[in-house]
Amino acid sequence: MGCRRCTGQSILPFVNRLAERDGTQLETRKNRQAVQGKQRKLNLIVLGGAAAVAAMIYLIWANLGGNDPSADKQADTNRSNVQTTAYAGASPNKKDFALRNYIIPGSDTEAIKDEQISNLDARLLELARNEIYARHGYVFKREDLNAYFHTKSWYKEDSEYRQEVSAVEKENLAQIQRYEGLVKGNGLKHEADFDRHIRSYRSLDEDNDDFKQLRSLVDLDGDGNLDRMELLIQESPVDADITEWTLKVNEATLQGDTPGMLPYVQIVDLDTRDPYLEFAFQDYGMAGDYSTHFYYYDGHTIQPMSEYGLAGFMADASLIDGKGHVKGAEEIRTFQTWFRETAYALDKNHQLQQVKQDFYPMEPATKLVLKQNLSLLASPDDTVSSVKLKKGETVYFAGIDDNDRVRLDDAQGVVGWLRLDEKQNQLYGTKTDITDVFDGTLQYD
Repeated sequence: MGCRRCTGQSILPFVNRLAERDGTQLETRKNRQAVQGKQRKLNLIVLGGAAAVAAMIYLIWANLGGNDPSADKQADTNRSNVQTTAYAGASPNKKDFALRNYIIPGSDTEAIKDEQISNLDARLLELARNEIYARHGYVFKREDLNAYFHTKSWYKEDSEYRQEVSAVEKENLAQIQRYEGLVKGNGLKHEADFDRHIRSYRSLDEDNDDFKQLRSLVDLDGDGNLDRMELLIQESPVDADITEWTLKVNEATLQGDTPGMLPYVQIVDLDTRDPYLEFAFQDYGMAGDYSTHFYYYDGHTIQPMSEYGLAGFMADASLIDGKGHVKGAEEIRTFQTWFRETAYALDKNHQLQQVKQDFYPMEPATKLVLKQNLSLLASPDDTVSSVKLKKGETVYFAGIDDNDRVRLDDAQGVVGWLRLDEKQNQLYGTKTDITDVFDGTLQYD
């Protein structure tokens, strides 16, 4: 499809550009070429900070340094960023939770640094921009922003406010808007017209994501203190096709390796009603098997949010509702080769659990022509076929239900349902392959 989904391009040229921009240099044995094969599971080891740093051979350090109208880890002493409350999803390490008051606590008095916002997703940038106006009492017209800021104890509506801002706030607004433009330019796109669930970042083709920083300075656990995050990357001295990485948040360390990691950590907010900002590694794999690994920092350690990587690029505001739900897409071979949109929800332990759907649509529906006569079930629960189709008729593969029964439509709506065998590629109770019945099914590796 003309991108890293098929070619598995190396991330190291990107890393070298970051290093050169920040006045450092990464030495590698070579800039490896495209690699082929199956994606490997990320092998994660939680290490002590000093041991992990000692294990690294090459270190890369980045410099520390709309509108609805329409340095060290330290608490902000001039304003509280903490509202203490009990939270049902409490980590074993924290009994009391601080409801986050600000995305950027000092944005009304201090210039925003790049590392405070460079790795935030589009939703967090939008909230950070609008909280500048919210401090003055701006009355939000958008329902979602109005509801969000009314959860903050400091927000007081002022109908007389006319969007006046200080010189510092004006500069900070411009800084945030600049990053909003960069993030938008690197947003997810649909890779293929025949399957809208195949999504990838524009940077995989255009190399326009080098505004991302290897260091971030963000309050990750909502306690009012800035957490220092550092991403260290190196080419494996054992296998040139593998990238080794270490992530540090304050004194906590996470280490792993991958054949296709996007070389930055994306910071998101899966649920604006809890104190955490989550962060994610995203991987395009050795054969373009996209996946996302979500984590959160509980104030002491870096906690994984699923046992394995979740299928699809998911750390993007367009797929996150801010209420604990996020979408992904997994490749399946039921009836044809296609990507089924998946849904995940946060549980009480701040883990992502897959939510079963009644129906998984194919978007757009795949146009098919019958090669032979065919009988369909009138409803998915029927046991006797009653809908008769003739050779040469046109139908559309619309998707499958939660029991892998296939729905076929025509221009007027649902035509009927089809049961498949256990292999998911033959008609139930027969040895007739789907490709012998339909012309036009998607079959690819």
